[in-house]
Amino acid sequence: MNNGHLRLSRQGIILKNSKTGKVDSVQAGELTKDIWQQVALGHGLKLLTKNGHVYKYDRFWESDLPPTQEDSIGPVEAFTQNVLSKADIIQAAGDTICVFLELQCLTLKGPVPDVLLISLDLPIKQGQTRYHFLILLFSKDEDISLPLNMNDEEVEKHFERWLTKNMSSSLYEMVSRVTKALVNHKIMVPGNSQRHSGAQCVTCSYEASSRLLTPMEWLNPMEWGFIYVHKPPVHLCFIEITFVNFACGTTTTHSFDFEINTKQGTQYTFGSIEREEY
Repeated sequence: MNNGHLRLSRQGIILKNSKTGKVDSVQAGELTKDIWQQVALGHGLKLLTKNGHVYKYDRFWESDLPPTQEDSIGPVEAFTQNVLSKADIIQAAGDTICVFLELQCLTLKGPVPDVLLISLDLPIKQGQTRYHFLILLFSKDEDISLPLNMNDEEVEKHFERWLTKNMSSSLYEMVSRVTKALVNHKIMVPGNSQRHSGAQCVTCSYEASSRLLTPMEWLNPMEWGFIYVHKPPVHLCFIEITFVNFACGTTTTHSFDFEINTKQGTQYTFGSIEREEY
């Protein structure tokens, strides 16, 4: 039995061990069922996950429990309401415009996929780590048909030419169009220049000296700056850059390093770039 502090939020459940400081978390999307029950040490909560794991928490007060079965709402909705009542989140209600199922938010490995980075005005926080970007990955061959939960007049009124009642295209295109229409911001795309390989980004490494097994990632020159697609991404706007430098590779003559120096005096070195990209 480990004593700790349990935090409930819309994103999931986080338990911080009072003795070791270790943080364990369960994402909301992993949960399949919650069970409140009477245990030897008061009241307990048992959580079941999609992969078959079981998490048990006890020593809850009577006031922590969701409404009883005598109430008209079900146990899942009761648990949701109980979480929302205690979590430090903003609650909002409204009709869903559309739904995208099972979007991938992953670290990049292997061939370059279609990638959409969403910058968050308020970063997502998990433990002590803040995430300023969401990285969405898409298959280039995945097409969908997307109906909006609005009539034609409402679509025309709120989104004009950006969206229509029924749309069909690649998943990447649909997510981009809906995102652009909702946030009313231009989506930045890579410039017109192409690399030696034909791609619009170059394979490179970052901070290789501090990571023995640094994965190869992609440095992408955009219309407004550079974005290093990694976890987390490195975002450098042109207006923040004072000068750049091309240096000989530190480990081999078949590659070179690309150094970016900012007005704040910080240098970012992207290494192991193929010599043919020079």
